Amino acid sequence: MKNIYSTIAMVAFAAILCGSCTQKNKPLFDMPLGVQSYTYRASYENNTAAVLDTIKALGITEMEGPNPKNTKPGSV
Repeated sequence: MKNIYSTIAMVAFAAILCGSCTQKNKPLFDMPLGVQSYTYRASYENNTAAVLDTIKALGITEMEGPNPKNTKPGSV
């Protein structure tokens, strides 16, 4: 039982200490989110434009990987 209380105390202390080290009023990650085109490989054959619209609707603005088959940048 004594070990449980000491563990809880150490975790609480670490949380307080870690909380004082974080940046105040700043996001933890400030780069744009992205995906790899390979993630959606099975869906491209059905409707490439709809897949890209869905990705855009999710708020994702960066994409890594080759263009889907038979498309050129800016064509969809």
